[in-house]
Amino acid sequence: MKFKFLFLIISTIPLITSGCQNIHDKMRPPSVQNFIDDSNGIKLVSNKAENSSIAALPLSVINENTSSIERKVIFNGSCLIQVGDLEQAQTEIRKITEHSKGWLHKIEDGVLTLRVPADKFHALMDDFKKIGRILDKKISGSDVTEEFFDLEVRINNSEEIRKRLIELLDKAADVKEALEVEREIARLTLDIERMKCKLKLLSDQISYSTITIALVQNIPAAHIPDNPIYPFNWIQDLGIDNLIYFRD
Repeated sequence: MKFKFLFLIISTIPLITSGCQNIHDKMRPPSVQNFIDDSNGIKLVSNKAENSSIAALPLSVINENTSSIERKVIFNGSCLIQVGDLEQAQTEIRKITEHSKGWLHKIEDGVLTLRVPADKFHALMDDFKKIGRILDKKISGSDVTEEFFDLEVRINNSEEIRKRLIELLDKAADVKEALEVEREIARLTLDIERMKCKLKLLSDQISYSTITIALVQNIPAAHIPDNPIYPFNWIQDLGIDNLIYFRD
């Protein structure tokens, strides 16, 4: 019985690694797939075959168009906006965000953090120019496609192994063997829950982008006489408005 248990544990290890490798191989161009395990029913075609080293894949893989894999990208953005009225600007930002099915996540030190649907992210970043003058804007995207699908494969394979161990538990010959199996089931269950939590977090970040907006208020210029007297001619030539704002 102990031999069967050890054999089951050892035999299931390739199941996890081969599953992850298959995902990695599908995401790479055929030219770099220069080795595939024959035990999966996949045979390597010589590099001399026709014009490229294309592997002869099973029907289940051949029918999949790997170029159509949906990319999993996490988008984040930030804006620095100059406005006339801070409270009014915050109200407008909330209206625009809620209209796009997003929400205000938090306000901290005058900085608004928004969560918005990923498919509305770029449009919203453009809409915020209605609030005031955009002084700075940044957009970043992180591709987590490989990590996302790798987690899915590992979860599925680990659940399959756990299922087999549960079946083996019913056949345990004595208490010692039963405890060994139970410990392995508990370890796998913990790993599965951790991976599911990570996958859920990734899914949330992919589905809803994060935007942070910092608002700065216009500072009204001091009253300037209609015909001021300047101490230097170059100040008059430059213009008082340019001295006050010194931009654009």
